[in-house]
Amino acid sequence: MRDKTDGAHLLKLARQALLEQVLGEVRDDKRYLLRLIANALAIAERELLAGQGPSKLERAVLEDLVEDFVEESEILGASETSDEALQRLRWRLAAEIRAGHHDGKAKVHAGLRRIANAHLAIVNPAAVKASDN
Repeated sequence: MRDKTDGAHLLKLARQALLEQVLGEVRDDKRYLLRLIANALAIAERELLAGQGPSKLERAVLEDLVEDFVEESEILGASETSDEALQRLRWRLAAEIRAGHHDGKAKVHAGLRRIANAHLAIVNPAAVKASDN
């Protein structure tokens, strides 16, 4: 019986092999490209490990910030995917901010910072640690 290897682990192994076994064997002009590929693999691994967590956090924060948010499915009796609802929330908050409805609200700043940090934790974890200082 074989052990099941998940996608995140495979990405980690591929990145390790690329950095430890391949990078030193290529011409200098190709190393930058290989480092970009290695970084993309690391981001994909963190995305798989995070799952729906960051999207759920963003949606919860946005629902709390958007004034009088009502689910589209409640209005139309239609089903809306989670991604569609999240996109609608983003557009709605952006429109409210442009209209000046959230000027000077610390709650909005804090919420957007939480969303940004959740995203940064995936694409650039070092930036989250640096922003905590």
